[in-house]
Amino acid sequence: MRTLHDNPVRPEWRALVRLCRELNFGYIEDVVFRDGLPASHGSVVKTVMPGPNKDNGPAAPTGLPLRARWGEVFAVAESAPEVLVRRFEVAHGNPLKLHVVSAGGTFHG
Repeated sequence: MRTLHDNPVRPEWRALVRLCRELNFGYIEDVVFRDGLPASHGSVVKTVMPGPNKDNGPAAPTGLPLRARWGEVFAVAESAPEVLVRRFEVAHGNPLKLHVVSAGGTFHG
């Protein structure tokens, strides 16, 4: 299982994983993947839940193994030369949902 400190994880990916872990709960707007790598992003929106025993701090340290969902994010990033994710939802510091913008075309089924 890849970890954040493994050599195959590029610095661009490390930065995105670190941002998600610091965010913990919330979403990132307009994440652009270019040539399979995170290239830029828009606003970062943190979900803060009031009350005792809420998990509003950062997620686990970055040396822990990457969750399987990150593999799915890598696949989305590599699916086209440029991919726009309108909303990149994060829960527990890991990807939850990606709202991918289609460049158009036809559906095949």
